[in-house]
Amino acid sequence: MEWDIDEILGNSKDLKSSMLILNQPLDKLESFVLSKWDKACLHIAVDGGLLCLHELANRNSLNLVPELVTGDFDSISSEQLDYYKCKGSKIVRTDDQDATDFTKALIEMMKVVNEKNMKLESVLVITLMAGRLDHIMSNLQTLYLAKQMNCPPVYLISDKCVTWLLSKGKHKIKINSTFHNLSVGLIPLNPCIVTTDGLKWELDNTELKFGGLISTSNTYKQDRNYVIVETSDDLIWTMETS
Repeated sequence: MEWDIDEILGNSKDLKSSMLILNQPLDKLESFVLSKWDKACLHIAVDGGLLCLHELANRNSLNLVPELVTGDFDSISSEQLDYYKCKGSKIVRTDDQDATDFTKALIEMMKVVNEKNMKLESVLVITLMAGRLDHIMSNLQTLYLAKQMNCPPVYLISDKCVTWLLSKGKHKIKINSTFHNLSVGLIPLNPCIVTTDGLKWELDNTELKFGGLISTSNTYKQDRNYVIVETSDDLIWTMETS
């Protein structure tokens, strides 16, 4: 599997992406959201994420209307939902408390994708990878669940990093020189054997697991524009973007 950070962040060419807005302030990601909004083929706001999107739209005098709004709606009023329903948003209440609003939003997104036979290549999730640890861990859990749903690759986009799941197998992650002095982490939520080529501190058939070794605050070899990762099980890849 090949990954290109320029393609993921939309710097070289556009992917057929959906944009999913979770509930957090968008001020630090405002320029990213606005630059990608018109290029995305599907937009989803999750519960209080709709209010954050509404505030961003008002600040910029724009009409940003998601096609789909989901959640248990404990963070948003019926009047606010009615406002977007009148503007054309499909409102889907998801009350199941055994899954997070993020996970349930992906389920509803895939229903739309399958009904409309959309060719979706990626899901850009606008989120905050800081604050409450349980929220961060539930976001990582959803990456694993997304794979079970046969979702296209799901990227967690924050103001500091982009994070996604590397499935069992061999991966080539293309970078450019702007990332050379930034950090990268390989996080094994399940124990796995990992070999890398292109990192400052390489892994050579190394077991990664909690309670043992994990690879955090790693970085790249300065003369390389890619990293090879081979893993025996699913592995979280997270890289600084600024």
